[in-house]
Parts: sequence; C-alpha cells; structure tokens
Amino acid sequence: MSHQVKSDEQDEATQESHRLAVLSHELKTPLAIISGYAEVLQEELGTRHEELIALIREASERLGQVVDALVSLEASDLQKVAKISHLTEFSPLDIVRTILSETYQRARAARVTFSLTLDGMHWSAYSCSESFKGALKPLIENAIKFAGPGLVEVAINTDEKAVSVRIMDSGPGLGSSADNLFEPFVQGSTGLNRQHEGLGLGLTLAHRSAERIHGSLEIETRPTGGTVAHLQVPRLLNSSSSLAA
Repeated sequence: MSHQVKSDEQDEATQESHRLAVLSHELKTPLAIISGYAEVLQEELGTRHEELIALIREASERLGQVVDALVSLEASDLQKVAKISHLTEFSPLDIVRTILSETYQRARAARVTFSLTLDGMHWSAYSCSESFKGALKPLIENAIKFAGPGLVEVAINTDEKAVSVRIMDSGPGLGSSADNLFEPFVQGSTGLNRQHEGLGLGLTLAHRSAERIHGSLEIETRPTGGTVAHLQVPRLLNSSSSLAA
C-alpha cells in the first residue's frame, strides 16, 4: 500500500471520527437533560412519584448505553486503519481492578459476586491501555449479565511475553450463537421476548479491541456450566507493530 493511500485513509478516518463525535454529542445531550430534570424532580417531589422518576432515569441511562455501543462499533471500524497513538506503560492488574470497581453497582444489582485471582508474578505492560480495557470491560459486563445471580471469577496472569485474563461466570453457557459470537448484533436469544437486554455488541467490541493490540479472544462453555472468556495480548507492543491488523 502506497504512502499516499495510507495518508488518504488516515484523513478519511479522522473526518469520520469527528462526525462520530458530533453524532454522539447530539444524541447524548438530550439524554443528559432528561437525566438532569429527573434528578431535579426527585429532589423536589421527594418520595412522591419515586418509582416513575426511577423509570425515567433508568430508561435514559439505557438509551445512553445504546448510543455508546453504536458509536464504539463505528469507531472500531475506523481503528482498523488508524495507528495506535498512545502506547504507554501500565498495570494490567490495576485496569482489571478499575473495571471491577466501575461495574460493582451493576453486579450488586444483579446479585453477582466478584472473585479476583492473581496467578504468578505481576508485570507491567507496554501497549495501548485503552484497547486493553476496551477488550476486557465488555467481557466482564457480559459475565455479570449472564451470571446473575451467581459468581464471576477473574484470573490474571502476566509473564515476560503476554498478559492473560480469564473471566469465568456461572451462567447458562453458550447457546446456538457460538459459531458467530464475534459478529455484531448476535445474541443467544432473539425477539422482543429475549431473556437479556442489549444489542449484542459486547463480544464484537472486545474482539476488535483485542485484535487491535495483536491479541486473541476465545470463548467456551465450561463442562460444569457457565462460560469462560480467555483474553491474551502481548505484554510489550513496539511501535513497529502498532498498526491494527
């Protein structure tokens, strides 16, 4: 591929990124206003209409998550031609802990308990921390969604060459969608009466983020029940390999 073609692709990706930012802003600003007024109503009305206000806030948050997921999906397409611009040293264990903290309330509401295990020594990594978190967080969110009520176990192992994270849940395991798990909008159940909410984008985004930093993602059902997600990425990513595949 010539330098000019690469430059044109980068320019196009930059323009599209700006368009996505505008789209996200235009969609999320009204949602922020709705959420803000819901908080004001809750303060003014107290316990009166508390259930109705809670429904308004829950619906706006859910729609915000849909917007985030769709924008992330489009952004992941752009990243296929974009160079990773932020290679930094970071602690994979700290990122795991941050994600568990960020998802704690969701896990608590679903009556899910976390278990975190550090196997072997703890090494820092030099890679794109944003992509590492982008690969890991949807896996933990999925585990919470399907495990509840139950247990989500996270085991992290870092050696000289790779960072490996296993997320195990106590849910029902993989269904008929096992063959196309990483395709967008794929879910274990379909239709308006499906058991779990969501667009079916979590594994797609996790897989694309893992590939972006030259990692791999495998999903399988445990013989004893539940699902295991295994994320493995190189511990050190140098500048010469920092283009998405």
